[in-house]
Amino acid sequence: MKLHFILKPIKQWRHRANEQVSSLYIKGLNHLPITVGCLMLLLFMPVVLIGYTTYRQYQALKVLENRLVLLEKKAKKTLISRLLEADFIKQAQVAQGEFVKKHLTMDTLLQNENQEINHLLNMSIFKESPFLLQRRAKLSNNKTVFKEKTVCEKNNLLEKSYTLKTPIEVDTKDLEALLETVEGAGLSKIRPQLFFQHFILKRTEITSDYAVFEVDYNLLERSLKK
Repeated sequence: MKLHFILKPIKQWRHRANEQVSSLYIKGLNHLPITVGCLMLLLFMPVVLIGYTTYRQYQALKVLENRLVLLEKKAKKTLISRLLEADFIKQAQVAQGEFVKKHLTMDTLLQNENQEINHLLNMSIFKESPFLLQRRAKLSNNKTVFKEKTVCEKNNLLEKSYTLKTPIEVDTKDLEALLETVEGAGLSKIRPQLFFQHFILKRTEITSDYAVFEVDYNLLERSLKK
């Protein structure tokens, strides 16, 4: 009799538990998409968290990589700048003073044309030619005359600009000599740093079968104070 009073509450509790499980099961079936979704969410939540953490770490590494690339470029730029500065100082120490005035003040431009004009004017048939006389007068003033200006004077560095007062007329031989003096290897051992800041080359016809080049330019000379 006593055993019956003990087993009866247990049976009732088991029955209620079965009813609740059955009810939950039936509700789960009735709301299967939601149930499956919740289960999927629970299953994939760790994957999502791992993916998100990995993406954040990747982004941080990408930022670090970009910073390293920028630092590398800056280091290379600084190194190149210092090497160029060292080369400049080494060259400037042996550069000749007043280089532009000594090597680029050309007084003998268009020599071939000058010789031809003088030869023709010595002939009786051409000695009174207005064209030849005017041309010779113009060529006598065809010289490089510079306007000199100090651009920068800081510590031991000196920068000067040399600008032609008037354009000059040249032939191919004169033009090659100019470029060789400024940029070529001919006087590289005694040449300071020279740059064309402005350079205009224009072909000018003198006669129907003869032309020259009109040149206008200015130079920047960078050197050390002597």
